Amino acid sequence: TEHFADRARERGYSVEIHWGEDLGRSSISFSRADDNAYTAYLDSVWQEYQNAPDALDALIDARLDVLNQMAESAAAPNASQIFPNIKSDAWLEAAKAMRREGSADPDEILNQPLAGDIHLVYMLDTGNAFRDMHRSELGELGIADEAALHDKAIANLRQYAMSRIEAEAYDGGIHRLVLDGFLDAALLLILPQIIDTSDFPHGIITAVPARDALIYCDANDPDAIRILQEIAQDLFAAAPYAVSAHLYRLKDGELSEYTPD
Repeated sequence: TEHFADRARERGYSVEIHWGEDLGRSSISFSRADDNAYTAYLDSVWQEYQNAPDALDALIDARLDVLNQMAESAAAPNASQIFPNIKSDAWLEAAKAMRREGSADPDEILNQPLAGDIHLVYMLDTGNAFRDMHRSELGELGIADEAALHDKAIANLRQYAMSRIEAEAYDGGIHRLVLDGFLDAALLLILPQIIDTSDFPHGIITAVPARDALIYCDANDPDAIRILQEIAQDLFAAAPYAVSAHLYRLKDGELSEYTPD
């Protein structure tokens, strides 16, 4: 409960914990300077945490993302604010659970499975935060269908990222792309357009252990893959906004989960 409250304070909320007779009757109230107040009940969060104790931060972040969405819903978005991002199974399930709790359709969250435990989730940049976008918003944004949504999101990411990306190289054949701390993992979606893939004829092994981390190496370098796996696991374990500890192979534009020998 205190961890949930601390994460909310990091996002600028004033927080008040209301203790009930038990966890099921306890809640947390959140408010901002706009005078809007929001309440989250803790029983379902606790149950999900019991089922997936390693996913606590993802569960909390999904709920806070929904609160951000509610707080920003009054502002009319436009298509230039659409971006793709990469989220974990745990994040997506928590976001859907919170919509169910609010009697909203969980399938309104626009997403596509990528590989393994990661998903592409379409987000709207509200200026203060990113929030997931919903199917019901496609029309008002002038987006015809999900294919057009994908094209627009990727184009926006490419336009935003290309002048901001920094490439870093480390010992052992490890590479990292750095963007802004929010969409770094999403660079996986345009990686073939960022790097010279002819340098990697056997493909690339990559990882997105955290929101702010995209690392990769040559798929034909077993020593580098071993190092990459260790780095990915360390970053995933330490990250406040973790995504996935798994490795993925990118070859000929196709992404698949990779299991080291």
